[in-house]
Amino acid sequence: MAEPNVNTPDPVVIEPEPEPTVTPPEPTAEEKKFTQAELDAVITDRLKREKAKQEEAASAAKKKAEADALAENAEWQKLAEQRQAELDAAQTKVKAAELLEQKRQAASKHGIPEALIPRLQGETPEEMEADAEIVAALLKDPKKVPPNLSPTNPSGDSSITGESEADRRRRLGI
Repeated sequence: MAEPNVNTPDPVVIEPEPEPTVTPPEPTAEEKKFTQAELDAVITDRLKREKAKQEEAASAAKKKAEADALAENAEWQKLAEQRQAELDAAQTKVKAAELLEQKRQAASKHGIPEALIPRLQGETPEEMEADAEIVAALLKDPKKVPPNLSPTNPSGDSSITGESEADRRRRLGI
């Protein structure tokens, strides 16, 4: 025997709602009717406003692009100035090294000691050579003037110096 199912729900049937019908409003006496010329004027005005809006947007975009390009150019300009400063510093170092080398060559050629190399003057090799010749001449031919001193008791004769024997012994600690 089969048992009857007591708890089974009854099937629900859903009926579709009817679509509302839209009826166009009937023209009233208060509605304004436009002539073709008036419609053309309204459309023309709207097109002009839209065109002006587009031109403003294009102008703003152009100004933004120019500002961005100017900012980028400023960055490139700054970078170029930095590189130029680095280049100038490097060129200055190279020039100083070349100048020192020219001074060393002139000093070596004329037998000037290494300590006197920084004393050499001149911007060109010819000027340095001339200065090196002058310094070398001064070093090789020093005019030595003997000091104008009388010798201390050269003959041991105390009569020349005017010192007594007792004074001499006291001086010498004898």
